[in-house]
This record gives sequence, C-alpha cells and structure tokens, in this order.
Amino acid sequence: MINIHVISFSKGGPYQIIRSEMSNAMEEALSEEWLSPFWGSFGNPRNYFTGADTASVLYDYIFYEGKSEDVKVKISN
Repeated sequence: MINIHVISFSKGGPYQIIRSEMSNAMEEALSEEWLSPFWGSFGNPRNYFTGADTASVLYDYIFYEGKSEDVKVKISN
C-alpha cells in the first residue's frame, strides 16, 4: 500500500485545500485503487530510478477543474 503518511488528508492540509476546488482524476477513475503501490511515483518497482528497494509513495497527482458531467478523464499506464 502507498505510504499514506506522506499524503496529508487532514482537514486544512494541502491535499484537502486543492480537493475543495478541484477533482482528483486518479481517485475518480480508479476508486480506492489509486492508493495502490502500482500507481506510486516514488519507490515503484517499475521506476528505473528507485526500483523496488524503496516503499512506494505517491507524490504526483492529477487534478482538474471542471463542474460538468461531460468531463471525461482517461488514465493509462
């Protein structure tokens, strides 16, 4: 699982401030799976820089601003 201690979900934290105005594309597309080590941006076994020697951490997010139901986001690896 992703090291959630790096992600501050607390009220008033950076993530919540951004989420109050924008949508997290990965969370919408992947539901709970967005916290999987598969999507980690640091320590991901598929990452040539860190490899599998480090715990997977999610540092990168994809946010978008849009209030329309017509907005579609596609995530692929």
